[in-house]
Amino acid sequence: MHDFEKVAADPRFSFLGNVDVGNDITVPELQRYYNAIVVAAGASDDRKLNIPGEDELTGVLAARSFVNWYNGHPSFRNLHVPLDCDTAVVVGQGNVAVDCARILTKTRDELAATDISQHALDALAASGIKTVYLVGRRGSAQAAFTMKELREITKLPHTDCIVDPNELAQSMNDASAEEIQSSRPQRRIHELLIGAIKVERNVLQGAPHHQRAVRAGAFETIPCGLVLRSIGYKSIPFAGVPFDVKRHVIPNVAGRVTASASPDAPVVPGLYCAGWIKRGPSGIIGTNINCARDTVASVLSDEGSLPPLTLQPVAELHAKLRESGAPIVDWDMYRRIEAAEDAAGAAKGKPREKLTSIEDMLAVATQGH
Repeated sequence: MHDFEKVAADPRFSFLGNVDVGNDITVPELQRYYNAIVVAAGASDDRKLNIPGEDELTGVLAARSFVNWYNGHPSFRNLHVPLDCDTAVVVGQGNVAVDCARILTKTRDELAATDISQHALDALAASGIKTVYLVGRRGSAQAAFTMKELREITKLPHTDCIVDPNELAQSMNDASAEEIQSSRPQRRIHELLIGAIKVERNVLQGAPHHQRAVRAGAFETIPCGLVLRSIGYKSIPFAGVPFDVKRHVIPNVAGRVTASASPDAPVVPGLYCAGWIKRGPSGIIGTNINCARDTVASVLSDEGSLPPLTLQPVAELHAKLRESGAPIVDWDMYRRIEAAEDAAGAAKGKPREKLTSIEDMLAVATQGH
């Protein structure tokens, strides 16, 4: 956060929050005010399992929704998370899946020291969940979680982390063994390892790093009251910005947006992208930092070569947004929200107590205005 504070202190920086790009203003409209625009909107949708009951049954949720719920996202504060059962199943084997399992198994005291939202803390403290299954559709060699996430869940007090050696052996074939040997992080992970949902055993087929999970015809039923699917995120398109509907990313070359996903598509001058919407939902914070650096290098390289534009004053953009009716949050207003959350958290011995409604945020932000 300190790095962000330094950027915000630069006189060239301005912040416009509570703006819905696509409704309040479009990207083509923004291009009237700026020479270069970088879309770094992440991945705000999730992939589906496409199995019966996924959309109809109570208790089947996206991990993204669960994470937003316990993190205090205003749109998810009233999400119904059935925690009165004794068993939960998380389908996925990435960091988000491990995070969900960790949150479900932590005690109230462990959670209370974090910045988890109060409504989630109260609900999780009263949870009846005693057992959490982490179900991967492929083998341990293809697991996408990092050593840090795995280590944290194995060190939770009051929790037994059980890995069946027979299951590991059954997921291992020659191609998987080769994948592990060619990846130092995967080698370290394997060296560290000593309702109801019906799941089918898969077998892996294909060359190393290109294996597919193929149905084997053997089934197992796990009684549970909560299922979280955590099989990946996907980005959503912005009006006026090219989008690859197959890969769910903005087509680009080194962060420069191209007119389509075709290999010979021309670059769209002045339009860039970074992060998950650029390359897909993978990697950690460090991965995104390097991704952003690559895009920034492209922006700086293009400076002076972009077609000349007659830009409208940015002050007119601010006025246009305020005329749309939605309260615009500037940096000072954001700092008021942050200070209020920090103060409320300090009173409870937490890093912060998040405001979980936009109305409450705006009430704090506009104090004195």
